Amino acid sequence: MIVEVSGATYIIPLENIVVTVKINRSSIHKFNGKYFTYLRETAIGMEWLCKIFMLVEMDTQKEELNAVILSNGVENYAIVVDKLKNEREFVMKTLDGILSTIPGISGSTLLGNGQVVLIVNPIDVIKLAGV
Repeated sequence: MIVEVSGATYIIPLENIVVTVKINRSSIHKFNGKYFTYLRETAIGMEWLCKIFMLVEMDTQKEELNAVILSNGVENYAIVVDKLKNEREFVMKTLDGILSTIPGISGSTLLGNGQVVLIVNPIDVIKLAGV
């Protein structure tokens, strides 16, 4: 799935996506410095991808947020993004050298318009979010 965060485009592999949802800001709660919301009557942790990747500050004005619910095989976690774009198949190129050590990124791909896009490693992102 192609998503946009702080003006940058990323790809999140579909195999780790449970569902995409809209979350109303009033249903977000904070406890011990961590955010959570309820999805189907179950509390799940959440974090903004812009905060995980240390990009510009999160948008605090929107009433409804786009979230990608990721699974690490044990639990679900909501990752807030600015825009949900579309689904497509891509060929992933792994990153080499120092780039291969960037946490939360598993590779890159080239879009049809020539833009290079980073591919998010969902398991790393959940760990970086502090689950």
